[in-house]
Amino acid sequence: MAKWTANDIPDLSGKTAVVTGANSGLGYETALALAQHGAHVVMACRDERRGTEAVQRLRADAPAASAELSLLDLADLASVRKFAEAYAGERDGLDILVDNAGVMALDERRQTADGFEMQFGTNHLGHFALTGLLLPQLQARPAARVVAVTSFGHKVGRMNFDDLQWEGSYRKWLAYGRSKLANVLFIFELDRRARAAGSTLVATLAHPGYANTNLQAGTSFQWSNFMAQSAADGALPTLYGATAPDAHSGDFFGPDGFVQLHGAPKRVKAAKKAYDSEDARRLWEVSEELTGVTYQFGLTLVPRLRTTFGRVSEEPVAASRAVDITKVYGKGDTTVRALDGVSFAVARGRFVAIMGPSGSGKSTLLHCLAGLDRVTSGQVFLENEEISAVSEKDLTLVRREKMGFVFQAYNLIPMLDARENILLPLKLAGREPDHAWFDRVVDTVGLRDRLTHRPDELSGGQQQRVAVARALVSRPAVIFADEPTGNLDTKASAELLGFISDAVEEFGQTVVMVTHDPVGASRSERVIFLVDGKIVDEMPKPTPDKIFDRLKDLGE
Repeated sequence: MAKWTANDIPDLSGKTAVVTGANSGLGYETALALAQHGAHVVMACRDERRGTEAVQRLRADAPAASAELSLLDLADLASVRKFAEAYAGERDGLDILVDNAGVMALDERRQTADGFEMQFGTNHLGHFALTGLLLPQLQARPAARVVAVTSFGHKVGRMNFDDLQWEGSYRKWLAYGRSKLANVLFIFELDRRARAAGSTLVATLAHPGYANTNLQAGTSFQWSNFMAQSAADGALPTLYGATAPDAHSGDFFGPDGFVQLHGAPKRVKAAKKAYDSEDARRLWEVSEELTGVTYQFGLTLVPRLRTTFGRVSEEPVAASRAVDITKVYGKGDTTVRALDGVSFAVARGRFVAIMGPSGSGKSTLLHCLAGLDRVTSGQVFLENEEISAVSEKDLTLVRREKMGFVFQAYNLIPMLDARENILLPLKLAGREPDHAWFDRVVDTVGLRDRLTHRPDELSGGQQQRVAVARALVSRPAVIFADEPTGNLDTKASAELLGFISDAVEEFGQTVVMVTHDPVGASRSERVIFLVDGKIVDEMPKPTPDKIFDRLKDLGE
């Protein structure tokens, strides 16, 4: 990652951001930078006087900025609900939520208005409730960002579910560490649940390194603030997670300097215990119980959206969608109408198979959905971006950033080993791999002991698994698979389709697959049947026998 600064923040005009704890320190610098780049910023502050002063200071620092104060006390769930209700009453969407506010190492155990230990209640439970209550507004924006600000302190934290509230022996730094570990577990679980539900929500983490802020006041760290970087520099990892185009859900950003104390933002690793999915699941369930807030994921309308690539749909967001598309080859007597008024959609996190007799147009449809072939008329959308009317250059970027491909031919580079082939798309895009995600993908497709082998040292099934891992590692919006089992034997085909199904169920991956195999298609959730370039039927909950009988009726 190049040395990134606040000057690299993209234009945020038309976007709205909420920043908690925005009256000083990291929160203020985050709000200022977002506002300077065009976002309307809601500065969520507990103290009205300090909040008002912060808004005035921001307007003085950035006269053209748009900002407002809204009162929020994260240590009081009634205040959190009041804030969320007021926001929903005024706005239909939220683009960026920065869960920044916090308290640190309180000398004595104190309680929130709801009876929670103050650090755990403010730093984690308050933000858990706020994020869940604002989820409908976040889902009303494609790829809305949630950034939770954690710290080095998460490394000393430990989740003790028998005494989350420190009702036994209170230790201020360990209590702080637990609250910061909870921030990390929360975002990782939010990422997992959002993807499984097909949501485009982008949940990221950031830590500031060692930044000079008011948070250290009254702690032993205040005496070493002369060694700290500025609050503006400390806010850079948060700003990267909130705005950078290549920030992906589940990413964690921190400074790139010595032991991550200072520097430009880069992807970093959390403590090993932060990747404990069972602790994350349990914390989520406990947090829902304690706050009374349940997260409701689902498709939402996305009005008045503009994107880089083209016109935008105002329909419920689907991962891939075709609207009355045709594809005509040749002219005059040689005209072939491969697709004839095809319309259908694939919801996020779903596995759909496309089938039909030879010459039905199934591969043509897949290629048009993936932008590998241009439609003659109609519209093709990837999520909310219309890709059927964009330039080849922009289409190349969309394919690189948002699509994965698995073809009948494995298309591996023979001189690269499995690891290098899997990571090749990221290298070409200039993106750093997320090593935790890479490990999950590799283990899911069963390639851990084959990463150093070149293609000629792998079986056909193993090579195709490398191709699937290559498609998954960039976290695409959709994986397009064209006869992925065509060169595999029965056993290898079953294994490969199992891996693809696991990716759908575990990662919320969307898959669109063309196949001629009824057994393979039965692993999907829905089968679309084409004849002569038209959709003639679809089958939910397919079985091999039902598919075979339908293909027989269609003349296959």
